[in-house]
Amino acid sequence: MFLLFSFKPQTAARNVKKPFSIIKQKSWFDELIEKKIDSEPIKIGLVNVDDHVKHAYDRMHGQLETVTVDFRPVSEELKWESFFPEWIDEDARWHQPSCPEVPMPRLEEYGDLDVILARVPCGSGSEKEGMRDVFRLQVNLVVANLAVTNGLTKDGGDRTVYVIFMGSCGPMQEIFRCDDLMTRLGGYWVYKPELRSLRQKVQMPVGSCQIAPLDRFTGMF
Repeated sequence: MFLLFSFKPQTAARNVKKPFSIIKQKSWFDELIEKKIDSEPIKIGLVNVDDHVKHAYDRMHGQLETVTVDFRPVSEELKWESFFPEWIDEDARWHQPSCPEVPMPRLEEYGDLDVILARVPCGSGSEKEGMRDVFRLQVNLVVANLAVTNGLTKDGGDRTVYVIFMGSCGPMQEIFRCDDLMTRLGGYWVYKPELRSLRQKVQMPVGSCQIAPLDRFTGMF
């Protein structure tokens, strides 16, 4: 199953299987279409998405443009406890606390995205175990950084970016607020994130493995 954006007219999408149409569920996509109609196509960044989903969208020539976001997966040797340990040396008596590396894409290569679509990994165990999956954490951080980079302009303005997650585990609410959730359709979550709040989160350490520097809190309250 894949999420298909519905358009008016729909002549370019007649041969595409469509399990449901998001335009009938929420008006946010109507607004996006109105801004893009008779201009450039809607640009969608795909994060951890299968090729068959990309091919389905690519069949809608002239209406959608997709780009696959490449990034190096986080090391399989890292565990959840690597980012959220029970104890850290806050006073740095023995060593300076630090967090493991979480590779990010080259954000400058993925500009002008209107929508970011991501498949949320759920780990190899139960759904509960999948909530503490390190790769799930990475995918959420990749999406958050892409949204901030594409949504906050250099002159300080805002550019609307929508985020869609698919998968049974869903997004991390610690990163994507419930207040920003526009709608949920089955295994899909549609967000319009508040970008300044999201930027503050991606500037923080990725877990409790490190204390955030005080200067990171400037302007947060």
